[in-house]
Amino acid sequence: MAQYTVPANELAIKALRCPEGRARAVYHVDGHGNEGLKIYVEKTGTKTWYYQARVAGSTTRDMPLGRWPDVTIADARKRKSVIVVSISDGVDPWRQRAEERRRKSGLTLNDAFAEWLETAASEKRTRDQDQLRYDMNIRGGRKFVLGKWKGRIHKTGIGHVPIAEITRLDISTCLSDVRKRSSSQAHHALVLLCTLFKWARAVGYVDVNPAEGQPFYHRSPARDRYLSEREIAVFWKGLEVDPYLMPTTRICLRLLLLTGARRDDWAEASKSELQDGCLVVPAQRYKGKRIHRISTVSHGSRASGNGYSIERGVVVVVPEPRRIQIEVGVRAHQRQHHH
Repeated sequence: MAQYTVPANELAIKALRCPEGRARAVYHVDGHGNEGLKIYVEKTGTKTWYYQARVAGSTTRDMPLGRWPDVTIADARKRKSVIVVSISDGVDPWRQRAEERRRKSGLTLNDAFAEWLETAASEKRTRDQDQLRYDMNIRGGRKFVLGKWKGRIHKTGIGHVPIAEITRLDISTCLSDVRKRSSSQAHHALVLLCTLFKWARAVGYVDVNPAEGQPFYHRSPARDRYLSEREIAVFWKGLEVDPYLMPTTRICLRLLLLTGARRDDWAEASKSELQDGCLVVPAQRYKGKRIHRISTVSHGSRASGNGYSIERGVVVVVPEPRRIQIEVGVRAHQRQHHH
């Protein structure tokens, strides 16, 4: 970055311009008592005062002092003097400013969550789900419209509380109310809060994570419910006769049954992911960031027309026009037909 000098007067500061072809230029203020004082001039015309200093032998850092002309050169000198005194007293002005920012009354948990959602969680696959869980269980004020809690309002939400003032008791009270509705929802809300407070601690909004160690973790029992062969046949036949199902939904549900894949594996699949008899799910669609391959061929594959059909004991499925056709023997359907 190019560096220049400028006389310590308002007229000279007003005349400063960023050289053509540069995004920013740094001007050091000339004159006795202005050591470390400089002004950044952006190509947009914005001018910002900075003071360069170091604390306890650390590397030099720039402390912003405000924008010109709101902050005159006289004001910049005064702010610089305050920082010099703080450093001489053993105070880290950068840490002090971060603490003041963290403690500002306007930064509520809702504000912090919105910032986390737009920064750290911007590419998260469960971003929308996190938003919904936060609104239902943490924000507060939500009126339920379904289920046994219909008409009730979640009154123990903590979204309006300044994030730096939230205690373990605040979180416990909030999640205890959520647990009355669902242990699973309380668990997921706690996981979300832990993630949010870890981020808030990293950026300096809090010193501790009050969500750690809360007794709301819930391990769901292992599922021991399986579809019987008769149920599979009934489900398969029901897909044919249901007049409200879209053709693509029928195909997707059958592919889920035939392959044992997750719902989103097929619902979010594109044509390019069908390769050599497999659905190749890209790494970015999984938390583990690993590619998954799901076989779509049981007794061989052949090309044919669009859609699907049921032949004698054989299900023929085409997920996309002119794409791989899958033939899978469905003995349960055949038995149901004979009965």
